[in-house]
Amino acid sequence: MRTHLLALVLAALVPALAVGAMAAWIAVEGEEAAEIARLRDAARALSLAVDRDLMAQIAALEAFAAAPVLRTDLLSDDITALDTYARRVAWQIGSPVSLVRPDGQAMVNTALPPGQPPRVTRPAFVAEVLAAGHPIVSDLIVNPATGRRVFSIGVPVWDATGQAVMVLCVASPLARMQRLLAAQHLPEAAQAMIGDAGGRLIALSDADHDRFASQPIPPVNLAHVMDRREGLFRGPTLHRRDAVFAFHDIATAPGWTVFVAEPAATIEAVRRGPLLALAAGGLLALLLGGSLALALSRRILRPLGRLHGHALALSADRPHPDLASLPPLPVAELEALRRGFAAAEEALHRRSAAERRALAELNAIYAAVPVGLALIDRDCRYRSLNNALAEMNDLPVAMHLGRHVAEVAPALWSQVGSCYQAVLETGQPVLDRLVRGAARPGGKSCERLVSYVPVRDEAGDLWGVSIVAHDVTEQRRAAADLAASEERFRLLVEGVADHALVMLGAKGEVASWNAGAERVEGWSTQEAMGQPYAMFFTPEDREAGLPAAILAQARREGVFRGEGWRLRRDGARFRAAVTLTALHDEAGRLRGFAKVARDVTERRRAEEMRALLAREVDHRAKNVLAVALSLLRLTPRDDAARFAASVEGRIAAMARAHSLLATGGWKGAELHALAEGELAAHAGQVSLAGPCLSLAPDAVQPVAMLLHELATNAAKYGALGRAGGHVALHWAREAEGGLRLDWRESGGPAVAAPGGRRGFGSRLMATLVGQQLGGEIVFDWRPDGLQCRITLPARRLQADPLPAPDVAPDTVPVSV
Repeated sequence: MRTHLLALVLAALVPALAVGAMAAWIAVEGEEAAEIARLRDAARALSLAVDRDLMAQIAALEAFAAAPVLRTDLLSDDITALDTYARRVAWQIGSPVSLVRPDGQAMVNTALPPGQPPRVTRPAFVAEVLAAGHPIVSDLIVNPATGRRVFSIGVPVWDATGQAVMVLCVASPLARMQRLLAAQHLPEAAQAMIGDAGGRLIALSDADHDRFASQPIPPVNLAHVMDRREGLFRGPTLHRRDAVFAFHDIATAPGWTVFVAEPAATIEAVRRGPLLALAAGGLLALLLGGSLALALSRRILRPLGRLHGHALALSADRPHPDLASLPPLPVAELEALRRGFAAAEEALHRRSAAERRALAELNAIYAAVPVGLALIDRDCRYRSLNNALAEMNDLPVAMHLGRHVAEVAPALWSQVGSCYQAVLETGQPVLDRLVRGAARPGGKSCERLVSYVPVRDEAGDLWGVSIVAHDVTEQRRAAADLAASEERFRLLVEGVADHALVMLGAKGEVASWNAGAERVEGWSTQEAMGQPYAMFFTPEDREAGLPAAILAQARREGVFRGEGWRLRRDGARFRAAVTLTALHDEAGRLRGFAKVARDVTERRRAEEMRALLAREVDHRAKNVLAVALSLLRLTPRDDAARFAASVEGRIAAMARAHSLLATGGWKGAELHALAEGELAAHAGQVSLAGPCLSLAPDAVQPVAMLLHELATNAAKYGALGRAGGHVALHWAREAEGGLRLDWRESGGPAVAAPGGRRGFGSRLMATLVGQQLGGEIVFDWRPDGLQCRITLPARRLQADPLPAPDVAPDTVPVSV
């Protein structure tokens, strides 16, 4: 017995020790992983800290680059204010700042005393910043003269046109990065370093900084970080000791890397200590276990004897107390065995209660599931059903149980009765039968998809039918709406008559053809279906490969838009505006093309007509210049000032008439608007009255010149030259269709008919009326003012007057 107990102790301890060893190993692995994660986190945190410091310096330089003082002093020779501002920025950053031209010549350098001329600064770095157009952080820079070790940050300076014209630089000492690394408070054995893109050390976190800064990183370590943003490797330190390195790149300075190194012995110590402790503890446990097994064997044998006697009494069917009533055994395991039988009975009771709860939960799910469920016996009576099916039948659950299906849903029995009978007779399910309508007259109507599945008992005999019903009312309504929408879209496509709406396959063959396509292209649907896209192009475009090029562009860019000549069925050419869109499925595969084409031949002709009109305007402008030239030649030149005033006024009158013609599209001008414009300078002294009439295009400028000459004469010699003077201009249409204009002056100085030779103005008006307009002009020099009547033939008027919104169609006097 003692041997067995000792074996039992060993059997218990050995697995425990194995589990303990496994747990210790897992713990050691966890500790080592935590140590590695700490190294990675330290490298990532240092990378972010360096990145923030570099970004802060860049932000200060960019703010300086955008400062008004910089843009102002760049345009002046005095840069005193700029130097002062730069020194303030340098003080804020903590490093010297310089403003450098593209040739490397520094305008400002705060590292030098004020007034000392700046010197040339690294033109290659300046050119790199200007070419990049964004801030750049340099690698390590060592001044060969002073030995000073720095790195530079360059920010482009933009002028008003958006060109980079200068570079703001900050020369940051390596000590700045060293202080940043030292401030992270790494463990004593750990060391942090920063390396640049050239593989040299920028800074170290400890006393090694002064010794190793600017030294190259060991090549074996550099090989681990090539083309990687972050990671972990094992390699030699600068003192050639074995260490574990975590590294992370610096986003603001491409090529820069932060390293955090910890001695490999520190990592290995995490593993060694727990394993040694586990081995010692396991040996001690085995010794103690064996001793205790021998000492306790006697205490186990006595309780076992009592249990053995109880077993003999059971086997002999002698009276014996219940096992639960036996006194507690001194051995805990045996006592646990005794209590285990009582616990087993309790567990049985608990299991029964759990089964009842599970059944209740199943019933709750059965009642709440949104799918209609029911059990029907062989007599077609409801044995059970859930709430969803009861709602479909518009009756409570209780009113279904024990009742025949035909009694509960009489209106549906004609649809479902044959399904029940088929399942009961054949034993095969009937699936997905559509049942429409209400369960009984006046009830809620719905559409349901019902499956009837046979239910068998344990002996395999058919017991009844299981019902699974899905309410598909909304789905079918949505499907009907979708079908109606597709039908409306089809009617829309077929009803579009002015646009060709065509679907092409992935290879460019015609897949659909609407009525608009038949009208625009001339091909019927039967003729066009399956034809290649190139069929609609002209022979020269097909030879040039234009159809394939258009399809290729649509595949590549998603859409093609353009115009070109196309062929109709009868061979006639027409100008088409085409949009070709590539269509892809959800997986991105090309399914075909949607083509929309419109006949723009008429629009093209309209554009050609506009070009013709432009040439006509050019012709008219030349005619106007010819008239102006004749005015210059005929106007008397005896007085230069009077000559200039006369020419200026007459050409201004021509210009106003020209503007009216252009506004009306060279169709003529409304007489009231023309008179109002020519006499606007004498507002308050002139009144206009007459019907709404429009002059023909060739009469507009001559009539404008007539009114200008009359107004000029009245201002010099007549009523418009005196404060109380007044001019009335009336017009009317003659019986034969011609135009009569009456000019009457009053309130001016007494006038008399001019004797001898007429003046230039009178001769000009006579020429305009007689030769250009084909009419007559009569002057009446009355003592109270000049009266002039002008009559023009009907051809100088438009048949239909142009719109004149400010003048009524009948005769209305208006003052200007």
